[in-house]
Amino acid sequence: MDGIYEKAHKMTKKICSKYKDIDYKTQFKLCLSYLSDENINKRIKEILAEVKVNEEEARILENVEFYYKNLFQKDENIKFRLWQRKDKRRVYLSASYITTKPYIDLINNTLFDEKKEIKTF
Repeated sequence: MDGIYEKAHKMTKKICSKYKDIDYKTQFKLCLSYLSDENINKRIKEILAEVKVNEEEARILENVEFYYKNLFQKDENIKFRLWQRKDKRRVYLSASYITTKPYIDLINNTLFDEKKEIKTF
């Protein structure tokens, strides 16, 4: 995760040295949460640049990516490809560790894998 723990420790040390009455563990958790949110927002901006979706849909795609990364224990980002036709709006997923053809139905916010519903976001 790009040294997020190291950055959180550095931030925490700086804050604790400036304000002596702060609990280190609590401050570390806050810094870790802040940096994690920062990474998520950065990825959402990347998704917005990659695929023509709105911010809410980009957050759904980021959640799907998080789901697959945890499922396969991989760190590689997923590539997204938007497909639209009349009343259908889908984003197809691809990565080296995904062997099937999963897609997200953006109308129902549902993840499908080989035409079977997996999860709703």
